[in-house]
Amino acid sequence: MAASAVRLVSITLPPLSSSRASTAARYALEDRLATPIENQAVALMPQDASGRVIAAVIDKAVLAQLAQHHPRFSRVLAEPMLAPAPQAWTWYRSGSGGTFVKSPDGSAFAIDMPDPRELPDELVAALRQAMRRGDPVSQVDVAFDVDDATLARWTDALEVPFHRVTAWRWDEAPAAAFATAIDIREHATEPTTESVADRWRWFRPAFALAALALALHVGATFAQWVGLRWQLHRAEQSLMALAREANIPGVTDARSAAAGLATRYAQARHRAGLTAPDDALPLLARAAPALSIIPVEALRGATYSSGAWTFDMAKVDPAVLDRATATLAQSDVTAVEATSGAGVRIRVTP
Repeated sequence: MAASAVRLVSITLPPLSSSRASTAARYALEDRLATPIENQAVALMPQDASGRVIAAVIDKAVLAQLAQHHPRFSRVLAEPMLAPAPQAWTWYRSGSGGTFVKSPDGSAFAIDMPDPRELPDELVAALRQAMRRGDPVSQVDVAFDVDDATLARWTDALEVPFHRVTAWRWDEAPAAAFATAIDIREHATEPTTESVADRWRWFRPAFALAALALALHVGATFAQWVGLRWQLHRAEQSLMALAREANIPGVTDARSAAAGLATRYAQARHRAGLTAPDDALPLLARAAPALSIIPVEALRGATYSSGAWTFDMAKVDPAVLDRATATLAQSDVTAVEATSGAGVRIRVTP
């Protein structure tokens, strides 16, 4: 079969049985062919150690004609399979009068060449596509008669070196090439129709693994949440027991216990002539390094109430305000900032 009737495509598949490999190859070829895959017969060459498979794609109507009109043919071979495995993209002359290109990965595609002096559009498009996908072609070997001036013109046009190599013809290929080429008619497979149930069977193991992983994740998250809730419950109970032992009135939950203990602690420090953490002056001292970054004229007022300082300021340079806020975060205080059209308000608590 001339190169114009058969295309060779290199694809990579996982280790599969022959029947499943054929179906997987069709899925892999769907977006690489210009014609519907349902109209094509696909013959797969043996898979190599890396998982690569060469697929010979031919119109199944052509195969049907061969079977009908030439039943005495013993084998049907693809012309590009007889070409030697090249080290670079190699451009061959086809026995049908056209040409084809074979790449080092074993793939091959036909090219029309109406004018022997001009570069075919198919070859130009293929070279540019290889460059776009990050696999530029380093050189193109030309295995048919062409003069040096044409090679130089092609090289200048695409900035890809074109080199002349020994001319090749399919009928001069060695016997080993004919022996290793697969019989397309024997290996070709027809498209199969799969039901939804068949496709679900393909993905059932993946869905089962995903469901198992999701169940483990949810279970582990729930167990962690239960553990944290238990730790929080024990801490709250301990806090409430401590407040009751200290005879703090009005303890109904952990929040009221914490507030009562903080008040009792502040009162004890005041009786001893010491300051408490939420007293006005200690809190202001901790916030002072950050507030000193803001210009004095920006400060409109400062009020202290219920263990918190509130600073009202005019508009401040955002960069200066960011530095002040970052410093407050490092000063062992909690700062809440609110910006409005009139200025900035910062509330500082222990």
